[in-house]
Amino acid sequence: MQTQVQKLPFTSQVVDSLVDLQREFKKENFVASTRKYVQMVMILRAYAFLQGETEVSEDSFEILNHVIWNHPREKTAIAKIVAKVGNPLNIQAQETLISITESIAQLGTCPTFGTQDEQSSWATQGTSVLSDLRHMTDRLQGMIAQYPHKAKKAQQIVLEIESKKKPLLAKVSEILYGA
Repeated sequence: MQTQVQKLPFTSQVVDSLVDLQREFKKENFVASTRKYVQMVMILRAYAFLQGETEVSEDSFEILNHVIWNHPREKTAIAKIVAKVGNPLNIQAQETLISITESIAQLGTCPTFGTQDEQSSWATQGTSVLSDLRHMTDRLQGMIAQYPHKAKKAQQIVLEIESKKKPLLAKVSEILYGA
C-alpha cells in the first residue's frame, strides 16, 4: 500500500497550488520547514489514496488543516489559507449549504394544526425560501461549470442541497396546490 501511495501522481494544478500555499504562508508569517512540506506531500498522497482517488487534487488539501499548524491558535488562520489556495469552490459550496440550512431552519416547520391561513402564510414564505435556494444553487452550479476539475465536493454539496429542498418543495406544493 505504501508503494501505491508513493506513486500517486500530482496534477500540475496541485503543484502550482502547493507553491501558492507556501507563498501565502510566508505572507502570513507562518514558517514551515522543508521537512513539513515533505510531510504534507506524503499526507496529501495518502489522503487521496484513502479517498479512492487516482491522483492528488486540490480537494485533498482539506487534510492539511490537521497537519500544518504548530500551535492550536494557528488552526483557524491556517484553515483559511488552505481553503483559499486549495479549493475556493469548496468554501463557496459550504457557505451556500450553511446559508440554505439556516434559511430552512428560520422558516421552521409547517404549522400542522394551524389554520388554513397560517399554513398558506408558511407556504408563501416557503416559496420565497425555495426561490432563494434555486438562485444560490444556480450560482453554485455556474461555478462548478467553470471549474469542473475542482468540483467533486461541490457537486456532493449540491446533492445535499437538493435533498434538503425536496421535502420543503413537497410540503409547499401540497399546501398551495393540493399536490
